[in-house]
Amino acid sequence: MKSHTNEEVVSALKHHNQNFFKGLKGKKSNSSMAQQFIEQMVNSPGIYFDPIGSLNQIDSYLSVVVPIDVSYIKPHLINLQRSISYSKLICEESLVFNPLECKNLFQPVIIQYEDMTRYSEAIPNLASHHSTKRNALVGVIGTISKKLFGTMDEEDAIRYDGAVREIQSDEKKIASFVKENIIVTTSALKTFNKSINIVESNQREISDALSALRTAVENITIKSRELKIHSRVLELVSMIGNNLLTISFKIQDLVESIMFSKSNALHPGILTPKELYTELINNYRFIPPIKKLPTLLSLENIHTILNISTISGYMTKNELVFVLHIPLLNPIDFLLYHNLPYPTPHNVENPTSYSTIIPSSKYIGLSNDKSLYCRVDELQKCKIINRNTYPQSKSKSNLGLIHI
Repeated sequence: MKSHTNEEVVSALKHHNQNFFKGLKGKKSNSSMAQQFIEQMVNSPGIYFDPIGSLNQIDSYLSVVVPIDVSYIKPHLINLQRSISYSKLICEESLVFNPLECKNLFQPVIIQYEDMTRYSEAIPNLASHHSTKRNALVGVIGTISKKLFGTMDEEDAIRYDGAVREIQSDEKKIASFVKENIIVTTSALKTFNKSINIVESNQREISDALSALRTAVENITIKSRELKIHSRVLELVSMIGNNLLTISFKIQDLVESIMFSKSNALHPGILTPKELYTELINNYRFIPPIKKLPTLLSLENIHTILNISTISGYMTKNELVFVLHIPLLNPIDFLLYHNLPYPTPHNVENPTSYSTIIPSSKYIGLSNDKSLYCRVDELQKCKIINRNTYPQSKSKSNLGLIHI
């Protein structure tokens, strides 16, 4: 309890009311409203509980694991480099083009190849961060090297890596991992497998075109040779350029996805909202009934789920793995109140001094049946789903769930 003189209370009330009416700027107000607001309460408990919304506890997180195969990038770039060098050599030896024409013809694809090589080499560096808890380079069973980014730690990376390996070998194990709050996306695996097939198909077409060009140089008669070689070289340059363009889209998606994740945003090139919705719909039935998603599961609400989720990940030699951590809420709903100290006079007949109860926390959440409550000191530590709804992080520093 804290006592105040009459002058202190009057001054505090004036200051409080001034701030209150500043917040009403642009709204209609009248003298009766002001009079009603500053009316003295003679039977006050000392704290005014101002309702501001609802509150849910974050019980745990559902981890949506998105593994991306990157093993094909380096070998494919090496094959492209060999194709460019060999094609340029044939162009120069054919005598159909002079050296300057060959240089000008292949220069654009060479520059594009160098750019893609630089981007691909930057991926491992982008996918690492300076960890304060553990080294960002993690040795798993002494053989696999990982780089962590986001909020990922060593134990989680090992756990997710094991889940990815098992799901890739047997998709029937998905349900067992969902019960452990882990979903390994199968749609992303299928999408990137399709992309790899396209890249490999393009590489085979380039190899066939190189063979055709070699045959043209060796076997075609002198009269038709120049026109045929000219056509073959232009076709080959076009195919190499298209193949570089295809792989460049994949590499740029990976680079942008890592940068997005460091801003806690999921790049649609990794997992689209519709794909996430499909994964959740297919696996939601395996989530324990004592936990619930922050909002109704629908395609329209996926953006809300993404906004209050966090993203982390890790990279191995062959894979880049993104993990979307979706909050799972405790089913108990709390009504959230702002605790406002309210001066209470010591003597109602002669209110010259007052007492104020100082709340132990700035906010309080009460269950609907008033049997449970939790203390909240800062709303900044809560994730806002929508107006007047706050799911709260389960942290020992700012949350206590206690039976009254």
